[in-house]
Amino acid sequence: MTQRRQLSLLGVKKNTAKPVVWLDSGIHAREWLSVSTTINIINKMLTQYKAKDSTVMDLLSTFDFYFIPVANPDGYVYSHTSGGRLWRKTRTRHVSGSIGVDPNRNWGYHWCVSGSSRSASSDSYCGPYAWSENCVYNMKQTLQNLGSRLKVFMTLHSYGQMWFVPYAWSRSAYPTDYNELVSLSISATSAMRKSTGASYRVGRVPDLLYEASGSSMDWVKGTLKTKYAFAMELRPSGNVANGFIAPVSDIAPTAEEVWEGFKVVVEKAKGNLLAG
Repeated sequence: MTQRRQLSLLGVKKNTAKPVVWLDSGIHAREWLSVSTTINIINKMLTQYKAKDSTVMDLLSTFDFYFIPVANPDGYVYSHTSGGRLWRKTRTRHVSGSIGVDPNRNWGYHWCVSGSSRSASSDSYCGPYAWSENCVYNMKQTLQNLGSRLKVFMTLHSYGQMWFVPYAWSRSAYPTDYNELVSLSISATSAMRKSTGASYRVGRVPDLLYEASGSSMDWVKGTLKTKYAFAMELRPSGNVANGFIAPVSDIAPTAEEVWEGFKVVVEKAKGNLLAG
């Protein structure tokens, strides 16, 4: 088994009982727009807190926020090198002649049963075993330590303008609160559309794309039982050429619309805490 490299920056504070909101991005290396979106949301929260914005101050008094802008650092760095711009996976070598594992097929919930590959040369290679990738293992350990404190989990991808609810691993798998999650997602995407005019489709991954087992969203929902676990595909919409290479002009409005949708979910989680 690969030697584990624990990252202290993901250490969980033990001296707080606050519930937690989690937002990560960049788990697929080439999806740079997701990274810039998370960084911009961090900046929005800091700026608005400094300006004493009542909404942000209230959310920060209620929740601890965990932001992981680059969930796949080795792959992300490689995507900035010559010839690596569309690299998707990690940079580990498990099989001679092939590099990398798809870190969003490496989570240990229905690992590698559908929509993933056991071929090390594939972009959707699930790895030699679940949790084989250090970046995935470290996030899993942190999320497990958070346990029931975790109230909202959101992971950002690009592209296609879609808002996903669990489950991704099977066309026939639905969470018991599926209808409630869809209703909340529609409210969130409506706020996004009101903000910038961009439309995001709502549904499960198999409904809008394809089956995809071993994803972070499914593990958080299925194993940790976190109520609000979602994933998003950011701009642009549809299946377009060079969709992973978003124009600079998309950075600010994407961050704005995601922020508005994100707030809807976090406010809903806050309302649940107050109700009970």
